[in-house]
Amino acid sequence: LFYDCRCETISEKLIINWLYICMFDSLKKSSGPALFMLYKAIENLSMRWPTDAVTLKSRATLCQDNLLTTNVDSEEIVIHVEVNHGRCKTNCRILDCDSISQVKSKCINAIYLREMGSEKPSVDSVDLEWQVGGCSKILYDEDLSSLIENGYRKLNTPKHYGITDGSTICLLSKEIQIAESDYGKHITLFIINYKSLEKNYIVKLDKTVV
Repeated sequence: LFYDCRCETISEKLIINWLYICMFDSLKKSSGPALFMLYKAIENLSMRWPTDAVTLKSRATLCQDNLLTTNVDSEEIVIHVEVNHGRCKTNCRILDCDSISQVKSKCINAIYLREMGSEKPSVDSVDLEWQVGGCSKILYDEDLSSLIENGYRKLNTPKHYGITDGSTICLLSKEIQIAESDYGKHITLFIINYKSLEKNYIVKLDKTVV
């Protein structure tokens, strides 16, 4: 309730924290569940509208300062999400303009809906594997296929990869060891020991340092 208040003095901060402490028992026993449901409802509503992955501004926000004023064409698609090739399956709603990290976050929230926040894996600890036509492809925010427009590199999106309604995405836990070899302006990253329940991957990425 008081989280977004702008405090100019120490006394105001002390009063707000004192109110937090005094309201704790009431929030825990009676008001907490209702406020949590309100928070989840607002979160679900905001995820249905585009959010800038860099500035975090959104088309659906309660704060005027965080309003995304740019019109963004978006389409909602439903994908099938698996964890480690079939251990858990569910459907997830995403936008075709979401970044890959945003898709990861939505998939994690859908899979671990009833888990505590501390039990959910982080976005950086998992990868997305798109299964299409009997093949699989690891999705990244940036890779060699990323588009460059007016000198800026665009983040990859489901629309960029061609992911459509009904596509199957696998959420893979990963253990990464990175060995770097520097050859002048070129750095080769070898990502090894990429593990899932059914497959072992050895992926090689080439990056050019500008």
